[in-house]
Amino acid sequence: MKFVSKIFFVGLIFCLIFSLSLSCFAAENGVYEKFLDNNGGLISVSHRGDTSLYPENSLEAIVSAKNKGADLISVSVQRSKDGVFFLVENGFLSGECKTEAASCSELSSEEIKSLLHYNLDGSVSSCRVATLKEAVDALGGEAVLIADNCFEYFDEIESFCRENNAFSKVILRTDSGSKKVFEKLSQKKTELQVISIYSGAIIWNTHLNLSRMAEASQAAVQFQSKNYFNVCYGSFTADKFSSGNNPRAVAPMFNKDLCGQREDNVSGWNELISKGFSVVETNCIEELEAYISQCESGLLKLSQLIETAKTVNTGLYSSGSEEAFTDALKKAEKVFENKNSSLGEIQQANSLLIETMKNLTFGEHKDDQRGTLNITAGKIAAVVVFGGLILAGEIYVYKKQKSKLCK
Repeated sequence: MKFVSKIFFVGLIFCLIFSLSLSCFAAENGVYEKFLDNNGGLISVSHRGDTSLYPENSLEAIVSAKNKGADLISVSVQRSKDGVFFLVENGFLSGECKTEAASCSELSSEEIKSLLHYNLDGSVSSCRVATLKEAVDALGGEAVLIADNCFEYFDEIESFCRENNAFSKVILRTDSGSKKVFEKLSQKKTELQVISIYSGAIIWNTHLNLSRMAEASQAAVQFQSKNYFNVCYGSFTADKFSSGNNPRAVAPMFNKDLCGQREDNVSGWNELISKGFSVVETNCIEELEAYISQCESGLLKLSQLIETAKTVNTGLYSSGSEEAFTDALKKAEKVFENKNSSLGEIQQANSLLIETMKNLTFGEHKDDQRGTLNITAGKIAAVVVFGGLILAGEIYVYKKQKSKLCK
């Protein structure tokens, strides 16, 4: 009996450990899976980490951004003389840290590890330059890194991800062009995701970049421009963003010159999200997270309202009010089905559906369900045509009879 109890106890512990490991795995990969799903909800990106509190690219800024809810965190990655990846801007080491070296490639990894970042006011902080591995380990899969300025090290980054089981924790981003990216991905056949940046103004090239990355099974493409009216912000392109299995569109809101001079705030987010962009990169991660939470709760309320609206017997109401209500319900369902809808779209759909529900009025209905006559232009036309045919028939019969009598 004691032996059976021991077996049961050991089995119970094993199941507990296994379930915990599965839940941890799910938690670590949840953000990445959301990113891969082009209709999985809005994605927040913290540009260089939480720079409101810490130096950009620092480990402290990255962890703070994660704690504030960022899904992705963009960092600049460079390689030391001895091949270790560090988080610093490209060719700007002396501007970020107290050193005379211009880039990581001039220093060994040990020398770089001793460097401290500057604060925004130019003073030396207590934040030292971190390695890519330290950042990956610190995030633990709760947020994903976007590695900028290192596409030239594609093979080395790919090896790093394989060795550290980090394919779901690191995404590359480059302006090298979708053709070059596509060729590299086709050659390597890797799990590594790459965000290709397009900043041109030719609509066919915009769509070509999107379709090329879709063919390469990439989850996102970045479109940017200084021009407010660039083709990437047009309705024809927006339809491409939200159709089929096309990649998500990234909106770099942290710099006005990259998002058509739009502001990095609710107004700017609303506008670009309504144009099909579903990944927003910001300098205001706390505010963006609050915005996305509002979108999620708004969609939940909209779904409840839709379910209530579906129980309404529209046959009891006049045609005009019923048609307005049905149209509002269809629009609300479309907004709800698009999990990447903006807060403005959600609020508008919600208000319109409530308004048309309130405005439903008893009266004549096109289906005549209340026993009242409902005259429409179509019915009048049908009666006129039918009456004309009868009249023509009677005239024909009359002439025939008259012809016989004359004979």
